[in-house]
Amino acid sequence: MTVELHDQEATEAELLVISWLTPFFTELSGGVDIKRRAGNPLPFGLVREVSNVEDYLQSVSKAIVSVHWLAPTESDCTSVSRNGHRRMSYLLHNPQTDVPLVGGGTGYVEWLDVDHGPIWVDYAKDQIFRKVSRYELALPYNTIQ
Repeated sequence: MTVELHDQEATEAELLVISWLTPFFTELSGGVDIKRRAGNPLPFGLVREVSNVEDYLQSVSKAIVSVHWLAPTESDCTSVSRNGHRRMSYLLHNPQTDVPLVGGGTGYVEWLDVDHGPIWVDYAKDQIFRKVSRYELALPYNTIQ
């Protein structure tokens, strides 16, 4: 590209959270992504960025991300959401942990706050149970290679 572009950007929040949760869902023979497609196994983590604010003075992107914990039974959903929330809470207590990103590279969070832990939210399909959590995270700018 020949036009001038800023030489730094933050890791995408959805990519970082998906990458962080992938080992957790892999152990459960489930999946995690920004969209659940037909045939995706349960349990499943649906990750969506709700908002994003760039803080140029601190060189971070502050994002709010929701994680929808989907499972085939009420008890499975409770278990998956509790343990998945504990996985996310690891970053709360251990910020700057290296996160191997899906597709290559490494990211980390400067800090993470819990907006709310897992709460029940009805799902469009009666045979799937859902709990939703929200997290706010600060992602540092990185120099583009």
